[in-house]
Amino acid sequence: MLELVTNNDIKKLLRLPLLFVKELERPFVGRHDEAELIAIALLTKEHAILIGEPGTAKSAMIRRAAQLIGARFFSYLMTKFTEPSELFGPLDINALKNGRYIRITKGKLPEADIVFLDEIFKASSAILNALLSILNERVFYDGYTEIRVPLWSLFSATNEVPEDPELEALYDRILLRQYVRPVSDNMWKDLLEAAWNIETGKVGVPKPIMSLDDLKSLYELVLKVD
Repeated sequence: MLELVTNNDIKKLLRLPLLFVKELERPFVGRHDEAELIAIALLTKEHAILIGEPGTAKSAMIRRAAQLIGARFFSYLMTKFTEPSELFGPLDINALKNGRYIRITKGKLPEADIVFLDEIFKASSAILNALLSILNERVFYDGYTEIRVPLWSLFSATNEVPEDPELEALYDRILLRQYVRPVSDNMWKDLLEAAWNIETGKVGVPKPIMSLDDLKSLYELVLKVD
């Protein structure tokens, strides 16, 4: 793909990540490091986790990132009672009557480009095991079916780092990690103003500033770095 583009095209591509970071952090206060982490994860097709207390704009930033690249987005808050069907889709009852094990994945994780799972370590072992193959191989093993997923990057959040060995296996597969801290007291005025702008609709849904195709081209450039 890259052999067909000119130097000017490459220069335009290389400007996109900087524009992306600037636009991603624009509505938020004190979240430049987090915006850079998200950009790095997208450029390298890796996964990332944001560690910190609630109310630090973690999910809002990931949703905005997906909007800025026009990606299919799936988000879910995990609990210990979350069922696999809530993430991967319910079983097709009509197919099951005919002896076929098929999930209806429309609008669910297997069809998303960008995924955000809040409180990921509260998931059940069945979900955790399925996520391991999705993170590593971009494959979802559903019964006797192997489903290739289009997942580009999975983002997650947690209030604390897990110590359970079963959870550490998943944590080890998330390469990029960022501790998200509340803003300092001297930034409270800016924070209140930013929150007011969001609540009153002054910050609308952003228009994409780059596409998944742009991201794929940038990823190829990353692989050529010496």
